[in-house]
Amino acid sequence: ALQVLEAQRAAADDIMNAILQGRLEEGGIKVLNLIPRVSMAGRIVIRDGLSSPSSSSSSSTLALASMSSQDMERTLQREASIHQLKETQLESALSNVLNSFGECDVMIGQGIRGEMGVVTFAQIYILFELQDAIRAYDDFLCIARKHCVSST
Repeated sequence: ALQVLEAQRAAADDIMNAILQGRLEEGGIKVLNLIPRVSMAGRIVIRDGLSSPSSSSSSSTLALASMSSQDMERTLQREASIHQLKETQLESALSNVLNSFGECDVMIGQGIRGEMGVVTFAQIYILFELQDAIRAYDDFLCIARKHCVSST
């Protein structure tokens, strides 16, 4: 799933180039192709990519075995809380990415219909929004790489 996200990051750069060249329709189509792919791959990363709190290494399993039941319970609760926080952080970052690209799609549609004035002004507004979306995407990728198991 991370490979799909990496490939779609390159597609985001293609969208930027299309908008820079004034090809709003092409940029809009690329945004519409990107959103569902990022959404699905992002959800897979969130679902499968995080190591579950119960999947510990053998050394931490040995450490747990030597703990009292109360200490073990606290440790497991702490690990579960950390896992939940990571999942929430990933979900929030993915939501930010999808919302930002959705806003780009709306703005591209408005630019195509001429609701934003001449194409040059539309390009400027769309490019600002697209830069924000790409920044959000980069943030999500950074978080996903940091928190997720490398096998996804």
